Amino acid sequence: MTKKTLSKKMNKKGQFFSLLAVIIIILLALFFFYKSDAASREDDLYIKRVTISSMDAFVSEFEQKSIPVILESSAKPAIAARISKPATFSKFSKNELTEIMKDGEWGGVTYLDDIYTTDNAYKETLGTLTFTIKNGGVFDYSLDSVKQIDFKTLELDFIVNYEFELFENKWSKSNKHVLVQVPIYSLKHPAYDRRIITKDWSFDNSGNCFIEQIFLNAKPCAGLNIAPPPIIP
Repeated sequence: MTKKTLSKKMNKKGQFFSLLAVIIIILLALFFFYKSDAASREDDLYIKRVTISSMDAFVSEFEQKSIPVILESSAKPAIAARISKPATFSKFSKNELTEIMKDGEWGGVTYLDDIYTTDNAYKETLGTLTFTIKNGGVFDYSLDSVKQIDFKTLELDFIVNYEFELFENKWSKSNKHVLVQVPIYSLKHPAYDRRIITKDWSFDNSGNCFIEQIFLNAKPCAGLNIAPPPIIP
């Protein structure tokens, strides 16, 4: 065998092993790529399951505890502000009260600081999440009815709607009734020169209810008013 023939054979072997090495490297790269991709998809699926589970817990907490707290923490400040803000008091509607509760304003007048509004409380509630809900979710409500359950307590019946969307999953509730009680103490009473109602005021069933003194179209209520102590001459 000549040196030239031997050299050709060696070159062919070298080319073969080089090609084989390249193929092995490509196969290994593809193997690790698909393995990494599968692991990544598995990690994404796990994160998604954990996030959805967290969302389930959030919605349950939101419906059972957060909504009543959000409404209650704004209802009394809104009523108190609406009674005391205008120079001349006028009765207000249920819609007017809810608009004040939501963003603090009505008719171009600011009644509440942002901290007392339900819009702010809702944003703070969403802020407890470690992930972002699509479009910030939806939370809205209206005041269905108001009644006076005793001479010192009002009960507000809100109708609440909410909707959250995450990973193409939706959590929603429509026309959910939420009852909120508001103590009358510390509010002003229009019939008594708008003096603040204190615990030493007495029960007075001779006049209309306090609720009729402040709300438009309030359901008629016999008695259940409270009167200030008589002025001692």
